[in-house]
Amino acid sequence: MTLKVFFKDLIKLTVTSEDLLPVENVLLHIRMRGLKKATRTDRRKTVFLAFPVVWLMNLILFPFTVLGYPKSFVVSLAGAFIPYYVFEFITQAEFFMLSLFFWALINYKPVYITVSKFCFDLLDLLSFGSLTELAVYTYSILPKVSTWSF
Repeated sequence: MTLKVFFKDLIKLTVTSEDLLPVENVLLHIRMRGLKKATRTDRRKTVFLAFPVVWLMNLILFPFTVLGYPKSFVVSLAGAFIPYYVFEFITQAEFFMLSLFFWALINYKPVYITVSKFCFDLLDLLSFGSLTELAVYTYSILPKVSTWSF
């Protein structure tokens, strides 16, 4: 009886992206205010420290990201299994690389977003934080109403 009630309550707690949008806007606004108050040297330090840490964590957590999409993971394994087992065309290492390639094709949207973030961070690192400066400036000149629904 209590387990049934627990799962009913758990289903009620499911959150959609529309529910999280106001929270994300508030967090973005707080982050931008903090960046605006920081000096240019502090923002540069943030860029130089954040890039290796964030992308090292992304590499460490990549297997969990792949397993976070179980249906596409199984489909990508099945797609790579055909040339590996049926035709004996590829090696085991190539099988895993091909399955990750298929997974990236199936989940192109999160992969595209991650690649875009990486390119922005890399360009920001190479430009010594000037893209962060541009983002802070652009956000600061927006009207207050626009920053609430950004």
